[in-house]
Amino acid sequence: MSMAATVDNNAGVAAMGGPSLGNAEFEFLRAFVYEQCGISLGEHKRQLVQGRLLRRLRALKLRDFQAYCELLRREPLVWFGSPDHDPQAEEPLPVALYEPGCVARGVTLEALAAAQRPYRIAYSSPSLVGLLAVVRAGLAVAVVVGCSLPEGMRVLGERDGLPPLPSLEIGLAWGARPRTPAAARLAEQIHDSVGRPEALAA
Repeated sequence: MSMAATVDNNAGVAAMGGPSLGNAEFEFLRAFVYEQCGISLGEHKRQLVQGRLLRRLRALKLRDFQAYCELLRREPLVWFGSPDHDPQAEEPLPVALYEPGCVARGVTLEALAAAQRPYRIAYSSPSLVGLLAVVRAGLAVAVVVGCSLPEGMRVLGERDGLPPLPSLEIGLAWGARPRTPAAARLAEQIHDSVGRPEALAA
């Protein structure tokens, strides 16, 4: 590909309004789509990709496509309970929650309200360890990200009368200061250990 062709294409994309989809981000997204869907996006699809993803940038309140590509993955939230007790059958539903300010707490309460499922807050804790003790004793159900589901716990869901839950987005947030080589290397290690971005799954 000639340099002139690259410059012309980028100029056309920028004219659409909003941040421009740079070469590095476009190559990243091309690789991701191919890995996940087996679809090969040619250079002629750049404007189509940018037009579609600009809406996602606005919805996610991200500043540019680089921030979008740094969404590491989406992790599903799941209900869990003790394998030896059935607090999910109680009315109102006893729920163990993280303390106010936690995203998972807000999402859980919103899901219960949307489903009009009566509940009572049986316990609040700043840590999963605290929630686990209450759940293991059969005193409540709780919500956790799927990757942190404690061993031996029972996954609950709609078949148990509990509302569906969304997924949480896990990403990197960079500050306004210039990125140092050490910070960039740490970001690479986080990418490798946490997982591949799944921003296109939305």
